[in-house]
Amino acid sequence: LIQWMDSSSIKINSDKTKPWLKMSAPMAEKENAEEPVVHTFVSTIKTMAVTGPLNILLLCTPIAIISYYADWPSTVTFIFSLLALAPLAERLGFVTEQLALHTNETVGGLLNASFGNATELIVAITALKRGLYKLVQLSLLGSILSNMLLVLGCAFFFGGIKHKNQYFGTISSQMNASLLMLATMGILFPTILSNTFEESRLGEMGFSRATSVILFLLYFAFLYFQLFSHKELYEEKTDQRLGEHSTNGLIGPNVEEGVPPMMRSTSDEKKEGSEVAEEEDDDEDEDLLGFNNSIIWLAIITVFISILSDAISGSIEDAAGSMGISKVFIAAILLPIVGNAAEHAGAVIFAMKGKLDLSLGVAIGSSTQIALCVLPLLVLIGWCGGYDLSLNFGSFEAGTLFLSVISVVFAIKDGKSNWLLGLTLMAMYLVIAVGFWAHNNQELN
Repeated sequence: LIQWMDSSSIKINSDKTKPWLKMSAPMAEKENAEEPVVHTFVSTIKTMAVTGPLNILLLCTPIAIISYYADWPSTVTFIFSLLALAPLAERLGFVTEQLALHTNETVGGLLNASFGNATELIVAITALKRGLYKLVQLSLLGSILSNMLLVLGCAFFFGGIKHKNQYFGTISSQMNASLLMLATMGILFPTILSNTFEESRLGEMGFSRATSVILFLLYFAFLYFQLFSHKELYEEKTDQRLGEHSTNGLIGPNVEEGVPPMMRSTSDEKKEGSEVAEEEDDDEDEDLLGFNNSIIWLAIITVFISILSDAISGSIEDAAGSMGISKVFIAAILLPIVGNAAEHAGAVIFAMKGKLDLSLGVAIGSSTQIALCVLPLLVLIGWCGGYDLSLNFGSFEAGTLFLSVISVVFAIKDGKSNWLLGLTLMAMYLVIAVGFWAHNNQELN
């Protein structure tokens, strides 16, 4: 056995040009023994239908489509369409991750960035075609608020219950917060101009479109910053989690006393490092679909989301009246929560595993993408298509966004979280939800 291990190790480590071969002999033998798996489209149907956490709700999809085209009651169409949207959004994210496995890190990052909020974009474009401008604004605003307050708050709360204190990198988080503040300015200024009745040379639409161009170009600069020039700030590394609290540090999953990583003993770091490595091995992505099948499923899911989005936009008015729920509340609270349910759950799971940087990437990163990319893009699409979608969200909506961004900036400024901070963010979101329940927006009505 010793001779076999020695000879195998020498053989494996002798190739200096292939660092990926530098592993133990049993592991190398296992890698050599594995053969590439060929996935047929039929074989991927079971994967797509069974593996998702919300896939039981996929049964609502045919009911929603039949209800929509058969002119069933609007309430039935709306409820089943809303329930079917959640698993489809989760499956869209899953397919995007599978597709990214067949590309390099840069292209994979671009794919995740492009399709990360595809559901919100499809729903908004469908409402834009129907002239429901306020529904577009409220649904995007609700997505930003739910990600910043509800998702981040749940991650801090449940992560803080399992770990007394958690640390995360502040550089990337503060960068996202700064970009969110800029997007908030773009929404506040046309609202202020409209309420003060001050004449503008560009007008409300001209100012909104000019600001959207600036924000959209800034989004591409942010992508370059994230994927090329400063990509190390957004990469999760084991050694960073163990020893760099002041910049990108993230404590391991079993730290219960809130001691910063730089002050802990070497034995604790070794123990924590082995547990982190085991978790990373368990969470390693596996190719379950293949490249061609991922493309096919991406197209199929996009078509279904488009149909359901059209059903939601067409039935929301009558459904709101039948259920006695404000359309403002449905657009700003219910739609974002249901559409991002799987994403919300993923952020909480990451936090409970001690991977809080990933949770912040889901929460703050998604909000930044909606504010800098999806919203300006819709204004520009409306400009090209003759739809007057502006950045004037209204006083209550703009003030809510401004106060929420300020609160999140204060919450993440020191790179440390606990369960009380998470509970505070969730309480803020509940207060906002009550406000939208009571808010009567005449433009939407």
